[in-house]
Amino acid sequence: MCRFIILCFITISVFFLLPEHLIAQPSGSGPASPLTLQTTLQWQAVKSVEAAPGEWIPLLTFSGSVMSDETGKLPVYYHRSPLSAPDGRIDRVELSSVIYRPLTPPEILAIGDVNCIPSTVNPSAQIVTQRKELFTEISFLPFRVNLENGRIEKIISFTLTCYFKENQPELSSTSVVDFAEHSVLASGTWYKFSASARGLYSLSYEDLIASDINLSGIDAHTIKIYGNGGGMLPEANDAPRIDDLRELSIRVSGEEDGEFGPGDYILFYGESPDTWYYSGADGLFRHQKNIYSNNTFYFLTFGGVPGKRLIADHGTSLPATNTITWFNDYAFYENDDINLIKSGREWFDAAYFDATLQRYYSFLFPDLDQNY
Repeated sequence: MCRFIILCFITISVFFLLPEHLIAQPSGSGPASPLTLQTTLQWQAVKSVEAAPGEWIPLLTFSGSVMSDETGKLPVYYHRSPLSAPDGRIDRVELSSVIYRPLTPPEILAIGDVNCIPSTVNPSAQIVTQRKELFTEISFLPFRVNLENGRIEKIISFTLTCYFKENQPELSSTSVVDFAEHSVLASGTWYKFSASARGLYSLSYEDLIASDINLSGIDAHTIKIYGNGGGMLPEANDAPRIDDLRELSIRVSGEEDGEFGPGDYILFYGESPDTWYYSGADGLFRHQKNIYSNNTFYFLTFGGVPGKRLIADHGTSLPATNTITWFNDYAFYENDDINLIKSGREWFDAAYFDATLQRYYSFLFPDLDQNY
């Protein structure tokens, strides 16, 4: 059983001028000159913050730090400056001349979960638009775990350089986008079904018969499943996306005789509507909940040309070079019960509005390694 303390904050963002020396980028056409920041972080003493009436928590900050949903109580370094060359894009970000200092015991207590501190600092950068002006935004978590001694350290000072490169000329839309002439759903008989989690799924002959699907006389080699995986569609209009359903490679057990009968089944890999991604800022895997659907949908059909099949991989006869006996697993709890304004994408768990300040949630991880 894992124990989680859920705290509610009302955060007022206050930006301070950081003691940093900015080497300006000269204006002009083409890619911008490198943006260089020479910065010393002004760390503040640990202070107590009232998260709820009578509930105080320690907090570690530095001047100009911001808070992020992804990093919890950990302060994040943030910098934004105008982009002088509109035709550039970010190539890479590098840290140099970094000075670290070990955290004190009160500081370790203030940051909470030390397991989310990565062993390397990974700055991230992006170009954003505000009121038709371009800005470079840079952020990172100014902590690391020193692998030589295992101690948690904070950054005292550093030099950060952001390099840019010139945008490639845009190709014409006719050479980039290749739309399907018509949807695969335009012909044939189709059956829609859903999956709620990532994993291997089986559809047996008995399952399909119980769903009133007529399987008499079909050629098992022509059984097909279509779907585009899990997750939400991208919100940006110019983001690449698939304009039609893709056929999945599946296994049809018992298709050798050309029939699909009692005891036969279909195997395919289904995706969750929610997705996971690796956050380079803190070295953790984080989830993105699908706010539009609790299921991922797939489409079954048969007839016509043979369908795609999984190809057997017989492995290798070479001796093993690495033996893996453990792996990191992850799960999340997030209920979308209440929308305060009955509009938009912000949903909340109804339990958040109870008077209880402490809750317990159970997660089941089979074969949990007790050494970690």
